[in-house]
Amino acid sequence: MKQEKSLLDRSKWLIGDDVIYLNHGSFGARTVCVRQAQQRYRDLLEQSPVDFLDRQASKYLFRSREALGSFLQLDPDGFGFVDNATTGISAAIHSLELAEGDEILTTNHVYNGVRQLLVKRARDAHCSYRELKIPFPSPPSSELVDIIVSELHSNVKVLVVDHVSSATALIFPIKDIAHACRERGILIIVDGAHAPGMLPFEPWSVYPDWYVGNLHKWVCAPLGAAFVWASEPKRSSTHPLTISHFLDQSFLKEFDWQGTKDVSPWLSVYDAIHRLSPEEWLIQMQHNHDLAISFEQSWLREFKLESMYASDKQYGSIVTVRLPILNITTLEEADAFRDALYREHRTEIPVFIFENELFARFSGQDYVKSEWISHFIQIIKTIKVS
Repeated sequence: MKQEKSLLDRSKWLIGDDVIYLNHGSFGARTVCVRQAQQRYRDLLEQSPVDFLDRQASKYLFRSREALGSFLQLDPDGFGFVDNATTGISAAIHSLELAEGDEILTTNHVYNGVRQLLVKRARDAHCSYRELKIPFPSPPSSELVDIIVSELHSNVKVLVVDHVSSATALIFPIKDIAHACRERGILIIVDGAHAPGMLPFEPWSVYPDWYVGNLHKWVCAPLGAAFVWASEPKRSSTHPLTISHFLDQSFLKEFDWQGTKDVSPWLSVYDAIHRLSPEEWLIQMQHNHDLAISFEQSWLREFKLESMYASDKQYGSIVTVRLPILNITTLEEADAFRDALYREHRTEIPVFIFENELFARFSGQDYVKSEWISHFIQIIKTIKVS
């Protein structure tokens, strides 16, 4: 595989040199410049806490929203910062008035943490919750849209759909899905936990009602940097889970002040985005995607397996492959195997069960070395034949 020249020397990342880190997708990774930026904000806060939090932080939050709006082609006034994407989904789903007979619809690819909060929200509202089964291996994207659209029944109040699914790494064609929801008067929440920094965002033909994303993953902002974006009609009814002084004064005021807390992750979003130019971001995304393609091709060739995707356009910087190990059948066994890979081989990669099959998910990132792919394959070959 021909790789683009590395944009960031490995020494600029904080990942330890002794770890074969193939799991950027879980919690991301930080660079030295992002850590330094966050520390500067923390230092400013400690020098004069009241002045910084009450008077100065707002201007830094403003520029983070402006940078994020440009990055994702979304109105900056719609961004409410939260600690993680699951919290953002919770803010969106709790803004809805749900009644008996309504249905919350999602897919079997939903992130498990989101699954649990949707189940509880439906239970509390005495409405129904349903997961639509999307096959994996995935059908072509046009068929995927048809499957979802065919299930948008009149009782569906809201569809919660991934932009990039967590376990299966599948890119959902959210613009086509959002358009179908709009035509039917169905609300849509897009879980974009993995998308910002992984995929380029183009102007939207139809906006979702809510778009939620993490910034600690592929944007590489500090942990605790995430957002819920609400469309203009939904902002007055969308509130943070922690209500403080500014209830109903404005969407931005409510989300900017969720009680006393360290807001440095949110302020560092500006720095994380601006560590690369727009052109460099595109190169970075393509580099990471090329690594994912290389991993999948090597894996499928070595183990004589078929791809889980209709084409490599259905995944970005993460790709999921079957693990050819037959004696792991439970989540607990998968977790134990993952932990053993780290303990015995210093290799970090997620291993999980999806629809009763065993999978691993690879992440491509600037610091990932191509020889790590061969190394991991050799580990699995040894285990498989032992």
